[in-house]
Amino acid sequence: MIGLKQVLFGRNGGITKGELSSMSFRNRFSDYLPYTAYDPETRVYLNVDSTMGFLWECVPLVYAGEDTFTTISGMFSL
Repeated sequence: MIGLKQVLFGRNGGITKGELSSMSFRNRFSDYLPYTAYDPETRVYLNVDSTMGFLWECVPLVYAGEDTFTTISGMFSL
């Protein structure tokens, strides 16, 4: 008969701290962004290759209708 502790925590008593750390590790998103400086007045980023850039955060639209989709598609096609 399997005990409750074994069902909840596995045969070895659960995961180790190292296993938990490796399972929850993720790369920082900022590691993939090429900017070196930001000017809050102009909201412009200076990139590592001496170009300027902008950053937008895009969030999913919940319950967006067909009109919203058409508008956004038109903006991206420009």
